[in-house]
Amino acid sequence: MKAVKGNKVYIVDETTKQNYAKVGFDIYDDNDNVIEYGAGKKVDYNKYAELKAENSELKTENEKLKAEIETLKINSMTVDQLKAYAAEHEIDLGDATTKDAIIAKLGE
Repeated sequence: MKAVKGNKVYIVDETTKQNYAKVGFDIYDDNDNVIEYGAGKKVDYNKYAELKAENSELKTENEKLKAEIETLKINSMTVDQLKAYAAEHEIDLGDATTKDAIIAKLGE
């Protein structure tokens, strides 16, 4: 294992890795995979802002995709399934009896 911080690299074992991690060294296994991040890490504000914006965009996209999936699911239902869906979601269908009319009521 290695403990890495900046340009310092130390060979560590199970008994010493926690001490290095506590003072900010990242611990890597023999294949250079991070096992544990060192304490006291900070993220650059610009990187934080970039990730926050990306997260917001992805959440918006995710909500749009969920809505599209729901629309596709509804459009593939039979009249009986649509009536059950409306009842489950407490949606009043009024006098709608055809598939198109029920889907229109669900869209309201």
